[in-house]
Amino acid sequence: VQMLTEHLHRLINSESSEAAWALHRKLMEDFGFDRLIYRVVRSFSHSAEDDGDDVVTLSSHPESYFNGYMANEFYRYAPTVRWTREHAGACSWRWVEEEDAAGRLSDVERKAHAFNQKMGVTAGYTISFLNLSVRASGGIALTARHGLSQDDVDGIWNSDGDYILLVNKILHLKLLQLPVAGSLSPLTLRQREVLE
Repeated sequence: VQMLTEHLHRLINSESSEAAWALHRKLMEDFGFDRLIYRVVRSFSHSAEDDGDDVVTLSSHPESYFNGYMANEFYRYAPTVRWTREHAGACSWRWVEEEDAAGRLSDVERKAHAFNQKMGVTAGYTISFLNLSVRASGGIALTARHGLSQDDVDGIWNSDGDYILLVNKILHLKLLQLPVAGSLSPLTLRQREVLE
């Protein structure tokens, strides 16, 4: 409880998106998730898979993975992206294996899944922020460090999943309040305050 309180105080008091992201990355690494992709569309007129004027993507993956992920537009077509559009909460990547085994992945979803397997992105969880904010939709993918299986990750989630889900939701809400480098929001700070 004390660790949760201290971390949340530091996160909530962060004055920049970079500071909040750095805190979050460290905490997720402590839980075994050393590679993250956060993607959100802060807009009323776009969905999480669309491009728009205020799309924010943060990653702690190596460039070799992230560049391929973006170039192939897997942020639109990965199986867990479909899940985030249809659900709120957390999804074990075991779901992807089950969908694949049942033949329910589309051709492009199978391509995204094969890319992840090739790049060592094989175990983790995806969190959807659907319906958490009326001004934003998106999610975060938590990739487990090399050497952890999906069984290992599901064990971590069984022990600490409620906490991990909570801090990811709070990170999302915090980042919505902060300017993010590369964000092209047409609103001034005062306009954002009025809108909120």
